[in-house]
Amino acid sequence: MCRYLTFVFISACAIPLANAAPATCPSSGTYATLMGLNTAGGCTIDNLVFSNFTFASTATGGATPVAPSDLAISGVVNSDSLRDRF
Repeated sequence: MCRYLTFVFISACAIPLANAAPATCPSSGTYATLMGLNTAGGCTIDNLVFSNFTFASTATGGATPVAPSDLAISGVVNSDSLRDRF
């Protein structure tokens, strides 16, 4: 019984750790790509984590609403470039 409980405890602790590491941020794609990374905890550029991507679109005057898949992204893939931009 003690072995079983130890296994269950270790397994329960390992499951969140397996999902804890966000993916590397993509260098291209669409905003929908970034929104899809929310379930993995976002994405990283070096030690910076970007997460909780959201999108809201409104259109007035007969304009067509924009979807997240309509927005192309081209990202910064390393922190040296990121520091240069801020």
